[in-house]
Amino acid sequence: MGSGSEGNSLVLESGLNNKTTILVDCGLKFDVLEKRLIDQGISISEIDAIFITHEHSDHVRSAAKFARVFEIPLFMTHGSFYAYRDHFQKIKFLSFLKSDQTTKFNDLSILPFSIPHDAREPVALVFQDLKHRLGVLTDAGSITPHIEKTLSKLDGLVLEFNYDPNMLKDSKYPHSLKKRIASSFGHLSNEDAQNLLKKIYHDKLQVVVAAHLSQKNNSPELVDKMLKVFKENSVKILIAKQSKPTGWINLN
Repeated sequence: MGSGSEGNSLVLESGLNNKTTILVDCGLKFDVLEKRLIDQGISISEIDAIFITHEHSDHVRSAAKFARVFEIPLFMTHGSFYAYRDHFQKIKFLSFLKSDQTTKFNDLSILPFSIPHDAREPVALVFQDLKHRLGVLTDAGSITPHIEKTLSKLDGLVLEFNYDPNMLKDSKYPHSLKKRIASSFGHLSNEDAQNLLKKIYHDKLQVVVAAHLSQKNNSPELVDKMLKVFKENSVKILIAKQSKPTGWINLN
């Protein structure tokens, strides 16, 4: 639905006869997210659950309102809840995730796993049905062996390519913000993401969506160049934008 520092949200759908629709993060403004869902032909009444990765506003901005207005079950870690608890007091259906413990939801198995980021209890997610494994990893300051292991044998991956180190260094950002972004609890650089892909690549990987690109410290052209080698290996590459949805991406 949109990805970047102004707001992140994505939708995944699984199953043919008994469809399950999951909204991952609600970082876009309520009206913007609602319109984009409708424009993509997604009925909000058919969204079965919302999963939150962490409590930073570009991931959780409209989550409470969406869950409350449309009575959608909301899933998050205890840490994310307590960090943003004033907003979640009136949620009717609220469940807690535990890092590295699989949650079953309809036909999906959802594995939240811990990542290094400067939030209360952040997680990335792996969604699995009978046929596919999809990983969603954004807002991680560094790649750990645990991340590499958990993201093995994927069919699709949404992966943060946040910044180019040289662009960040030369930017007008305050030194403290540059230091935070580039820290091991900040965000993934293009090189970090590329190195992870090299380690977890296998011939069944179908799609990689580059996400959470910084509008000031990165460019789609740089990311596309870094992903060229994977294109040559027949991986479908897409670069998520802040301004509009990618459209549906199918896993075969």
